[in-house]
Amino acid sequence: MVRRNHESPFPTGFLRRKPTLKEWCEYWLATNAVKRPKAKKEDRSSLELHVYPSLGHKRLDDITVFDIRLLVAQWAETVMPRTVHRRYAVLRAAINAAVDVQILDRSPCRRIRLPTSAPAFAYALQPDEVALVADAVGPRYRAMVFTGAMLGLRFCECAGLRVGRLDLVNAKISIEEGLVEAECGRLYSNPPKSQAGRRTMCLPSSLVTLLADHLERHHVDTDDENALVFTSPWGGPLRYSNFRKRVWRRAIATLELPAIGFHDLRRTNATVLVQRGIDMKTAQIRLGHSDPALTLRRPTRATALQPRASMNTSRRSSGVL
Repeated sequence: MVRRNHESPFPTGFLRRKPTLKEWCEYWLATNAVKRPKAKKEDRSSLELHVYPSLGHKRLDDITVFDIRLLVAQWAETVMPRTVHRRYAVLRAAINAAVDVQILDRSPCRRIRLPTSAPAFAYALQPDEVALVADAVGPRYRAMVFTGAMLGLRFCECAGLRVGRLDLVNAKISIEEGLVEAECGRLYSNPPKSQAGRRTMCLPSSLVTLLADHLERHHVDTDDENALVFTSPWGGPLRYSNFRKRVWRRAIATLELPAIGFHDLRRTNATVLVQRGIDMKTAQIRLGHSDPALTLRRPTRATALQPRASMNTSRRSSGVL
């Protein structure tokens, strides 16, 4: 019978023997204090669905370069190159961690050739297209669409925005946290990944009006600083998976637009900042990027890739961008 340490879910002497790949990966995820809950959820899902069925039962030191190459080749036959790169990155990180703690002498993830990954589809919307999307998602989320496009906020930052972070009198907004989904569907409020993500911005007058109307229309308790500005139809916190399926995809399907995501609103803002000649440091601060290279690369790609089909609509731009 294997004795267990009460402070750990793993058997005593776990690291003194050669664990299977699945055992090691579970240990690696459980003991990684740096990795955020959302990242752990995504990594565990990738391993459980795409790695464990093929290699999870094998001892860590029995896995060869050939095994890794075969697995990557199987992925490449069924999914896009970018997906192959993501799955392999998780597997390589787990195995490299085993090398770091000297469970393995050498990683089998070496000289693995991955399929060439084309640039991800990127689309920067025009002002009239933003207005169309805002109308399509309905009155509850109309102000959130404009907030994402005009300020370059991520979905988690919009979902985690609280009344206490809004100063409509002085036309300012502070971004201090985001609402994200972790394992088992648990929602949690988390600060930005870097200090650069904490930022305060001025609000355009048109957005001040939209947000004030939103707070009044949806009966948000403005006396409660912790009250969420944007909520689900039942008043609870916004869950991205539900929003994307029940609101966003249905709205985009009714429009003559590509299959864009909420993050394209942020990309739109970055593109507008660069096109209007805003200096790179200001754009970097507004977008919350820790690396200015991100600020420069994202909008350039979006501008180069965006298709401009004619919009069969008589609606004019609202002038908010």
